[in-house]
Amino acid sequence: MPHDRAATAAAIRANPLAAYRTLLDDRHAEALRRAPEHMHEAIALYVALGVVPGAFLSAVLQNDLCRAVAHADETNMARLRDLVAAIWNGAPAAAWGSPNTVATWVERGGLLPRAPEEAEEARSA
Repeated sequence: MPHDRAATAAAIRANPLAAYRTLLDDRHAEALRRAPEHMHEAIALYVALGVVPGAFLSAVLQNDLCRAVAHADETNMARLRDLVAAIWNGAPAAAWGSPNTVATWVERGGLLPRAPEEAEEARSA
């Protein structure tokens, strides 16, 4: 049965850690907890639904340290190590690592793949 992507997005916005735990498991949700709290929603939306994150998180996911540092706010700069550990331990390996990997994850629609018509809309956007 296909997942309701809108309901998943709403659940993530209401409580990112609880929604992440439901989609993955306790171990992955605990890993996500290491990231700065203001990043939980963006990470969960990206992993679950392939929602394109902002410049900083995109750079981290793509392993682009220079761009990540250039776009980091004060909290993310101080907690970059925690954020990387959260992604390393809490996100599927297929979701991060290079620009191509991130683009493929976004096009797919994350853990809950887009319907074919949604995928076509995402490609043309």
